[in-house]
Amino acid sequence: MLIKLKRRALNALRIAENTDDFDLAMFLIDQALQLYIKAIYFELFGSKVRGGHGIRELIGMLTKGLEYQGFNELVRELRDFVVSNRDILIMLEEAYTEGGEVWRN
Repeated sequence: MLIKLKRRALNALRIAENTDDFDLAMFLIDQALQLYIKAIYFELFGSKVRGGHGIRELIGMLTKGLEYQGFNELVRELRDFVVSNRDILIMLEEAYTEGGEVWRN
């Protein structure tokens, strides 16, 4: 499962890099980040993250797990990353939501 998630994430990034469609690229980047964060979560904690979650929510879940395990410096780094990149993360989440609606219709 871990290898499959990481492989799917990297494939989505490759497709995003090679498309001229900005909205599709943003959608795929968000999807890739979600898959990769889920893979990291599984690798660290041995359990799956189920359901649809935004990047910030997934990072929050990862942060809580790391905090519980005592990785306080890493937790600070992740929180700083989210604060510093909040606008970009929101834009990716919106692209995912809007892109998903386009692909479903």
